[in-house]
Amino acid sequence: MRPHEPVTRAFFATKRSLAQGAEPSAGLRARSVFTGLALVLAAALCFKNWLENFSAMHALYLEIPFADYWRVVYHLPQIQRFDFRYLWQQHNEHRIVFPDLVFAFDVLVFRMRRVLPVVVSCLCYVSSWLVLACPILRDRKLAPADRVLIVLVASAAIGWKGSALSLGDPFLLQWSLMSLAALLSLLLLGPQSNAYVAGAIACGVVATYSCGNGLLLWPVLWTAAALFRLNRRQMVALLLSGCIAIALYFVGYRFVGDSSFTNLLYHPFYTAGFVATFLSMPFGGMKSPHFGLYVGGAAVSVFLLLAPAAIRSRNRLGIVSCGWYTFTLISAVLIAAGRMDPSDTTFTAARASRYLVPVMLSWGALLILVLYAAAQRRFAWMPLLPLIVMALLMLSSRKLNWWWSFNLRPFVAAQITQLSLENDVFDPELIRHIFPSPEFVAHYLPELKDSRLSIYAEPSSLGEMAKSRNMRAAEIERTLPVASGLEVIGRSPVRATRVLLVNPAGTIIGLGRALPFGLPDELMPPHTARSEAWIAFVPERYRGQAFLAFVP
Repeated sequence: MRPHEPVTRAFFATKRSLAQGAEPSAGLRARSVFTGLALVLAAALCFKNWLENFSAMHALYLEIPFADYWRVVYHLPQIQRFDFRYLWQQHNEHRIVFPDLVFAFDVLVFRMRRVLPVVVSCLCYVSSWLVLACPILRDRKLAPADRVLIVLVASAAIGWKGSALSLGDPFLLQWSLMSLAALLSLLLLGPQSNAYVAGAIACGVVATYSCGNGLLLWPVLWTAAALFRLNRRQMVALLLSGCIAIALYFVGYRFVGDSSFTNLLYHPFYTAGFVATFLSMPFGGMKSPHFGLYVGGAAVSVFLLLAPAAIRSRNRLGIVSCGWYTFTLISAVLIAAGRMDPSDTTFTAARASRYLVPVMLSWGALLILVLYAAAQRRFAWMPLLPLIVMALLMLSSRKLNWWWSFNLRPFVAAQITQLSLENDVFDPELIRHIFPSPEFVAHYLPELKDSRLSIYAEPSSLGEMAKSRNMRAAEIERTLPVASGLEVIGRSPVRATRVLLVNPAGTIIGLGRALPFGLPDELMPPHTARSEAWIAFVPERYRGQAFLAFVP
């Protein structure tokens, strides 16, 4: 074949093009640039949100039992005798066997300082995000950059600091523990082996006996097992295990009178509004209640649009994400049956911050479905979509500052109450910030003191500090005189690591504190910034002889 013939020229031209490789088009180069930019911004936003989240949890920390956590104090004699029969006693409509075990371990090993439940709750929340991320990271149909980008964007949403309002309350461990167990059970159904199915069943049991909503997990698991086409023995095992777990749950059960499933039938439109508002949080709280309806309705509509294709794929990503969102959706219906008030047009019960853990995870699952669908279809604007989502996340974070501040008030009030008890000031009005009945608290506080638990655990108790040493003048940067009762000091004169109350001789007589989120407006001195307030409680016996000492 001679080189000047047309076929020969075409052959050598094709060979040269294959050897040199086709140069990337302008569209591909632009996509690569946008993907790199989105990855950097997503990583930065993810790091920022999780850092703020953990910082907020640290600032929200309370040693004193708060609200429902007084259940642990009530069962303290049984815990100390290792009599764990109380674990079967329900809390409202829930059986919280596994959270109660964590609380008991915190009492027996960590002196009831309530650190362990918070740590376990955080680990469960982070692990839940990892379970949601696992299927997308293992999906080889997408480019590695797209997979990492989807995970980071979902993580930025899940890690928003608002979830600290739930994670920072140790008693709400039931939500984070149930969430992790439910997600793991969905993930473990995928491999279709007997060992994994047994693991899914075990996780389902943990979810059921961590929170009452876990009962609704079993229908979701049965549906997922059918979609995964488990064999007959595995299906029978899963079905029987679920029925036994549900039947045992109601042994000795006392139905709570507040739950009314007839409301779901009599008020279907209100129920739909409650569910939409529930699933819209926290982003639905940026504006009026109607805005929450729009946001929640749009989220559910997007899910219903994407779910059929994800379920038909029968892969673990679709089953885990769709299974979790479905579980959260029907959980919202169950919560509506027990909490909704058709006369309340603002859906207040649906906007409670205690439900944020499962709802934030549902937002993460929805974002994974949306971004995965866009990446799978190789839309030219795929890198722009994560950028748009991140811009909306940052905007909503600013818009939700008022909502965040409003929901901080119970924690700030509880911190003030803890400080009063640390200084031996028992004010019934303050006590109501940590429990509705001051008489109940007055009855059980001596048990905490005698057992050296919570704020009375060594060596942080005030009595131990007072006996241990006197403060020398060289150790005190500056003192401010205080009278008695509640004292609010304005701007801190120094950067202090400790704030103590001392008498003129330098003996420690009490504690002061700078509250990280500021004080309620009614306690703030005029022209004082919220973050600059120091607070101290001075017993009456020290009137006129107490000083607030700032110690470096």
